[in-house]
Amino acid sequence: MKPIVIAGIMLSANVAGAAEPVAFHAEAKVEIDASGKPTRIEASTDLPEAVRSFIEKKVATWQFAPPSRDGVTGSGVTYLKLGACAVPVANGYRMAIDYKGNGPRISGSSILSGPRYPPSEQRSGRGAQMAVKWIVEPDGRATLERVERTDGAKVGRVDPFEKTIREWVATLRYEPEQFSGHSVRTRVTTTVSFTVGDGSGPATHKQALIEKARQSPECQLADARLPTGLQPVRGFSVQTTDVGLGFFISRFFTC
Repeated sequence: MKPIVIAGIMLSANVAGAAEPVAFHAEAKVEIDASGKPTRIEASTDLPEAVRSFIEKKVATWQFAPPSRDGVTGSGVTYLKLGACAVPVANGYRMAIDYKGNGPRISGSSILSGPRYPPSEQRSGRGAQMAVKWIVEPDGRATLERVERTDGAKVGRVDPFEKTIREWVATLRYEPEQFSGHSVRTRVTTTVSFTVGDGSGPATHKQALIEKARQSPECQLADARLPTGLQPVRGFSVQTTDVGLGFFISRFFTC
């Protein structure tokens, strides 16, 4: 599960124009038949055409568990969360992708923006760790199911962090998953970390992201030597847990 860090930074880079290896997140809409075979793939439209084509061709070779609901199998539509890494070589790029999860897609963006940091808590230097679950309804709205503190902090009757989480979830809108032509409910789970800056500065945060990218399966596959200069881009994605469908990859190839 990938946490949401409210005080984090987000870097951007143009994959096609970068001189160094680039690690990034991508999404793909996938239509799957009742046997688990992808029948149509649409990669993120904000990616260069060559990258989109690579992702779509790779995903087309994956085999999914047949979509199912209440013991009945059928066709389905889901949205993949992918990790990708592009390594420059003499004649272009060598790429690899890795499956990170699937579920409904946030409307209008490939990145889920986190909740607002409560001003009073930020001024006081207080942080929080929250576990959050919500249901994406068939109409794309989000219904909060559960929110709780996981940092052991004792709070009063009103928790500013819980209040901002509730307000945030109420604003979320999704493109829901589908089963046999109908939109269905999906449960989303994640953690949200409210952290006050430690004074280390953007350069330190960037280096931490680069080191994390070095260890990712997609960059390990793209280039075992892992040269310096990796550029993490695009921010985070929230992994989901499905409440009704069987969208899980049973075998896949990433290189």
